[in-house]
Formats: sequence, C-alpha cells, structure tokens
Amino acid sequence: MRLRSAFLITGACLTIAAAAAAPVAGAAAPPVLGPADGVQATLTGQTLVVRFTGPSATAPQIAGKQLDVACAAHPAPPGLQFVGDKPGAHGSETVTAEGVLQVKLDRATPIDACDIEGTEDGVVPTVARVALDPVGVLWVDESMRAPALADLLGRARSATAYRPAAAMVGGTVVAMDGPSATPPLGQIGYWTDPAGTMATAVTVSAAGRRLVVQDLGGGMLRTNVIAESGVLDHLLESVLHGTGDGAPGLPGANDADRPRGSSPFGGTPSPYRGEPVGPHDGVRARFAGRRLTINFTGRSAKAFRTVAGRRVAISCLDRPVPGLFGGAVTPPNTFDTVVRVPAHGGTLTATLRGRGDACTVRDDTIAVAFAATTAAGHGWLADVDALGELDHLPGSLAAAGGTTYLPAATVAAKHPNMVALASPGAAVPRGHVGTWTDNAHQALVAVDSADGHRFVLSDEGDGMLRTNAYTQFSGLFFFLTD
Repeated sequence: MRLRSAFLITGACLTIAAAAAAPVAGAAAPPVLGPADGVQATLTGQTLVVRFTGPSATAPQIAGKQLDVACAAHPAPPGLQFVGDKPGAHGSETVTAEGVLQVKLDRATPIDACDIEGTEDGVVPTVARVALDPVGVLWVDESMRAPALADLLGRARSATAYRPAAAMVGGTVVAMDGPSATPPLGQIGYWTDPAGTMATAVTVSAAGRRLVVQDLGGGMLRTNVIAESGVLDHLLESVLHGTGDGAPGLPGANDADRPRGSSPFGGTPSPYRGEPVGPHDGVRARFAGRRLTINFTGRSAKAFRTVAGRRVAISCLDRPVPGLFGGAVTPPNTFDTVVRVPAHGGTLTATLRGRGDACTVRDDTIAVAFAATTAAGHGWLADVDALGELDHLPGSLAAAGGTTYLPAATVAAKHPNMVALASPGAAVPRGHVGTWTDNAHQALVAVDSADGHRFVLSDEGDGMLRTNAYTQFSGLFFFLTD
C-alpha cells in the first residue's frame, strides 16, 4: 500500500466519476471468483497459467473475455501499512474456449498473488483472484472475505442510523455483545451501539486472524484488512454508486444542456494540467438573491480567457452532510444552469433556481473553476485544501525493506512540508503534514484544516488502520460528476 493512496480520495473520485457518468443506484458487481469457484493458477518463469474450472468456467465475466492480470508481492499479515509500492507484473490475454488464461508477464519480479481484471461499462473490476504461494493464499483469503464486511455495514445502515443486530442476524450473520467480540469461524459478527451511530463487522480468516471493519462514528474508519484487499475501494464504490436504502443517484446538468465540444481547458497540453482554479488562484463568488457572480482575478484570469465565448455548466450546491460510513452522503440541494462565458472581462454571471454553499464551473465535463459563496462553503473548501496537503506525502515511512518505522524526525527531514510530532495528538502547523511514529510498528500522519478539523491516517500496529479522510470527502463527487 502506498502511504498516500488512502488519502487521495479527491483524485479517486475524479477517476471513478469520469468513468461512471451515471451510475445506477443499487448496482452491484459480480462477486470476485477464487479457489472455491474452481480458479487455479501456476507460474512457470514469467508465464502465468490460470485455469477456470467448475462454476468459474461459465461465469459471464470470464468466458471468452480478454482479461488483464496484475500481480504483486504482499507482506504476510499483519505488516506495516505505510510502506512503498513494490514492483509488480502485468499482462493481458483472452480466455480460451477451454477456460484457460495463459499470460506472459511483462517482468520477472517476486509475486505471490494476482488480480484478474475485466472491463464492464467503462470501469475495471477485479473478476478473479489467484494465489501462487502460502503468503498469497493468506492475502487472497482475507481479500475475498473483506468485502462481505463492508456489504454488511451497507445493508445495516438506514438513512440516519445503523439497524440493531436483531434486524440483521440470519444466515452467516450473528450478533456480537460488543465491538471487541469475535464470531465463530465461517460467520460474520455484527454490533452497533444503541444509538446506531457506530457499527462493527467482524469475521475470521482461514488462518484464524480476526478481520474487522468498524465505523467509529464521526466519519472514522478502523480496519485491519489491508488496503489492497479492496475494502477502501469497495466503500468508495458504495459511496459513488449508492448501494443501500435510499441511496441517491448523482445530480448534475441535464444531458440536453451539457456543453458540447472538446474543452480547450482540458486539452494537451492543458494550461492547468486539467486542474481547476479556485480561491487560491483568485476565484471569487457571491450570490445576490439567486443571481450568482463569479470573478476570475489574479492567476485565475487565464482560465477565464481559455474558455471565453464557450457555453459552460454551473452547479451550485449545499455542503453535503456525510452519512454513515460506506453510505452515500445525503444528497445536497443542487442547482444547475448553462451560460455562455463573455468574450472579454473576467466576470461570469448566472441566475439559478436556488443558492448553494459552493459552485463549480465545467466546460465539456472538464472542471474549470470552483469557489465558495457562504461560510459553510469556505469551511468545506478549507477542509479540501487541507486534504490536498496529503498529496505531498512520501511513498513510505519505513526504510526500503525495513520492518519497523523510521523516527518521525528522520521522515520529516526529507520532506519540506512535513513536521515531526511529539505525540499523535500534537497540533500540525497550517500548510504542513504532521507525522509521528513509535520507531516500531505504529505511525500516524495528520493535517489540521483552517476549519478546525483534523484528518488522520494511523497505523495502530498489528495491521490496524484508522482514518477519517474517507467519508469526510465522499461529498466531493457531487462536484465532479455531470
């Protein structure tokens, strides 16, 4: 797992939202196939042979499809969470009529497990997983069990709270007396507090390891299922696609009103590398009644000139209220219109059906600019700005091949925007990322926003990851879809 990968939620939203223009609420991908479904694999040199037998041989996502293979080495769980990526091996080939996928991998590197990926409706789901050695067997087993934990929390949530255990037990789901309890092997334990604001889902791996996904309340996730197993991705998918009761679709401009033609703002080379301009670039916005005025000053003036004369879509929305973890955020009031950018000047005006805390301007689906119009909007953008500092994180908090974390001062000395923290709760200067380690198996990185919020990613040891940088920003996708 890359240290920054769990933080760059904004970038993940951009990628997924662009690939899934109008996801359908409740849509679910087929389950990932594995050994229990008849998937077998052998590796000889750089040639991987995957055989789909039994039920997997006729699975529609497998039979006759061209599939991509992504292989890697995974640390035996539990391991350090904040370590750099290791080289992998990749290839692509079509499954034969006999159900065989034979792939020449592009490099010789130690690997222990592989994801077999397909393409459905513009997204790239994992359709099967295979293990190549005992460590890979552990990883595949955990990664196959982990989504069921997220699924359970998704089914358990209502619009405002998690359902009590009595409403969820049945089949493989059993009630637990508390969040630290462990269910019998082969079952999934569920617990929620009386108010339904916190919830825990637990299962046990084939090796006897307790696997857990917890909503600690306030947007804080805690899990010891490694990120590569797809739990974070699974939960992000849930946020974007709206699985669960009352989950909204994505709002946006009507197709008939959407600006047409390739945007010069997102061209190659793009003046902003596809990044929208905002308040730091001189974008200012205000409402007078329902009349919106957006001024492009300073550095943002160039963005205005780039799209001058073009029809752009404007969306203004209230700051979304995050829902329960893994659930779609409460849909905000969103107001859209399409206007033509004046040929000259630096002011864009529009009349909308209502107001919002923040607004975005898009040209041919490319985000051009964004700005806040209320105190709530400014606080939202302050949080987003703080999260953006995490883009500068190093790839690892440990030495290459190390089994313990480096001292925080050693890590911070190598990165100008990082500071070492004396304790996990110490304040972080604005514009910086704080880091703390115990010089062994625990570590934390944190950033404090100007709006008074702290966002953390913490390795608590024994493979346990804790972060609130996830649900706090699930509402960003409302900005990034059309």
